[in-house]
Amino acid sequence: MIGYIYKIYIKDCPEFNKVYIGSTSRKVHKRISEHKYKFNKGIKDTRSYYIYEYANNNGLKISYDIIEKFEYNSWSDMLLKELKYIRENDNIINKI
Repeated sequence: MIGYIYKIYIKDCPEFNKVYIGSTSRKVHKRISEHKYKFNKGIKDTRSYYIYEYANNNGLKISYDIIEKFEYNSWSDMLLKELKYIRENDNIINKI
């Protein structure tokens, strides 16, 4: 199966340099749309909500990048890869 690790962030905003790292097996743009939908509905089930909230309150735009596209065998493989990226970065909003 194909998986993606992605990040959500506010481009060109040094005062808010936090990023959200996520993983998905679906098209990344669809997963990003879900994050935005949940923000618009006030659902705070992921920390990406706070990036959307800051952007919305300050008239800024959200950006996202695919960090890695990879093959995986099990859901736990994908989650371990996501966790690796979370642990390697200091400015992660979903730091564990």
